Amino acid sequence: MYNETTLIGRLTREPEITITTSNAKVAKLSIASSVNSKHGKYTVWFTVNVWAGAAEFAEKYLHTGDLVHITGSLIPDFDTGNPPVFQKRNGEYASQYVLRGRVLTLLQRKRNVSIDEEDDIFMEKEFDDIAF
Repeated sequence: MYNETTLIGRLTREPEITITTSNAKVAKLSIASSVNSKHGKYTVWFTVNVWAGAAEFAEKYLHTGDLVHITGSLIPDFDTGNPPVFQKRNGEYASQYVLRGRVLTLLQRKRNVSIDEEDDIFMEKEFDDIAF
């Protein structure tokens, strides 16, 4: 079996960068993806974690509002196989879709920011150096 998810959405906040105890860089991205259906328009929220080279890319190039394309694997609650459940500030429970990003592509910038020509090669890249 193979678990792969592809999504296109906008960053809802700046990437959160952390360094693990093994000195690996991780970027946590909050992505909103809007869907139009016969039931109306709704938004699906994702938390995406990208590692190493992808985290460096996110730290350098991604900003709130940017449109991104991400491919990766859904990370379930390993006890249930369902999306992880958390308690909101108001006490209600909700589920959260978490994705381990593998391919990260910047599709469109929200604001006008110039990118050096030499940096263009990094706008789409598959990162195989994901730490597990």
